[in-house]
Amino acid sequence: MVVTFDDVYEKKNMVQTQKDKGPFRVSSDGVTWKNQKDENVNISKDNLSGAEWTQGHSTCEVKLILSNNDTKIFGGFSKEDKDNLIKAFDQSLNIEVKKKDISVLGRNWGNLAFEGKSSLKFDSDGKTIFDVQLEDISQAVLQPKSKNELVIEMNNPNSSVFEDEDLTEIRFWVPTGQDDTAEPPVKKLHTQIVKRAGIDTTVSAKLLAFPNLNFLLPKLRFDVDVFPSFFRLHGTSYDYKIKFSSIVQLYKLPRVDTPHDVLLISLNPPVRQGGTTHPFLIITFQRGSEMEVAVKMEEKELTEKYKGQLSTRMQGDSVDVVAVVLKALSDKKIISSTPYNNGKNEHALRCAFKQNEGQLFPLEKRFVFLYKPVLIIEYQEISSVEFSRVQSSVAGNRNITTNNFDLVVSTSQGTNYNFNNIPRSDFDSLLEFLKAKKLNVRNIASQTGKSIDFTELGEDEDSEDDDDFAPPGSSGDEHDLSDGSGSLVSENGSDSPQTKAKPKRKAEDDADQKKKKRKPNSE
Repeated sequence: MVVTFDDVYEKKNMVQTQKDKGPFRVSSDGVTWKNQKDENVNISKDNLSGAEWTQGHSTCEVKLILSNNDTKIFGGFSKEDKDNLIKAFDQSLNIEVKKKDISVLGRNWGNLAFEGKSSLKFDSDGKTIFDVQLEDISQAVLQPKSKNELVIEMNNPNSSVFEDEDLTEIRFWVPTGQDDTAEPPVKKLHTQIVKRAGIDTTVSAKLLAFPNLNFLLPKLRFDVDVFPSFFRLHGTSYDYKIKFSSIVQLYKLPRVDTPHDVLLISLNPPVRQGGTTHPFLIITFQRGSEMEVAVKMEEKELTEKYKGQLSTRMQGDSVDVVAVVLKALSDKKIISSTPYNNGKNEHALRCAFKQNEGQLFPLEKRFVFLYKPVLIIEYQEISSVEFSRVQSSVAGNRNITTNNFDLVVSTSQGTNYNFNNIPRSDFDSLLEFLKAKKLNVRNIASQTGKSIDFTELGEDEDSEDDDDFAPPGSSGDEHDLSDGSGSLVSENGSDSPQTKAKPKRKAEDDADQKKKKRKPNSE
């Protein structure tokens, strides 16, 4: 006899869609389940040692306890399925389905214990408050400011079709033991969770390791352990488990302010550090530094699996070795082409975004700004670019030359990115680059009819804007020659708005003086 229950899903930390559901069958041979994605579970009668029924508010679930002490949880059952399921297990498998009660008192204290090899259960007075699958735990973190607090973070859901709420983090407070000389209970629990959840970096499946890498985001040093399907960042306070399937793009970029290269890793979903999310990782390397690492896999297997990209011994520039390993395991290409050159063999623009100094990289298909915040602006999304504070301005009898200019990038979605204090020596090379990319430069020739030649402006030792990295909103902004619409204003004699404004202010001052003279007479 075979009893079938439809629309059942294997319970994991994800949003369930219709394709995740399938028939759950109980027969004298055991239990089988298969969803529309061709994911299946087959458990023979000999491998089943028990079953538990839990009734929730809207749906019910069944936990299967295997003979190897592992567990499998299936959800999607209705309350009406209870009697049929208990009967099927009794008659076909000779297994009693036990009813498991859920605590509904709202308590937040109880007993934490491991159930089998795959479950972490929290209960009170014999009733379950919650349980989580260990495979859904992404990291366990001891809080540095608390001797008793442990935080476990969950993997991001594989899909977000529905606007459901997902479990992302659980915080435990573990009482201190009576024996002060022994290892604190919170550290024991942390060690057990790390080991049982597969977070432990000492497992034999590790391919290679990069020790003591310097990260700009998050700003810490990590030992990086690389596994076939994920890599783990191991720090003093935080551990991160990042699947290679989460990598969206890899960028290798040369910094212009220091002799360093950076490896930018774009992630989706992002990693989390407490309440902070990091959609990007940035690793910085001393330019010219080298490393050598050994890969724990046979040469033949490396060649077949990774198409010859990896070898048993990787050696070369540090940034290249790490980049190639991540490229091979994530199957994502590395964007390293930097077509822009300012004539000084520099491939980025020194600038500031809001109050943060950084560098803007004009790449083949996008702008990339590093590093607070990291910005990636695709050229195909740009509606226009504008320049401001390009020309010299007139103040009194002096001709004031600015050392910097600003660049405003507008997107078709209506977002404007204002990059300030770009060295004016980079203007011509940037303009030619933008023209080559056929971007819409709105105001460069609106008044002058030609591009601006900075060699004609010369250098002014008395310039009021001497700092190449002056913060946004500095005195240089007072000499902005834009007319409010983003167009540059002409400097030619009487047509200048400055020369028109002076007589107007003088006339207003004369009128005020006449009113003051008339006022005593009227009294």
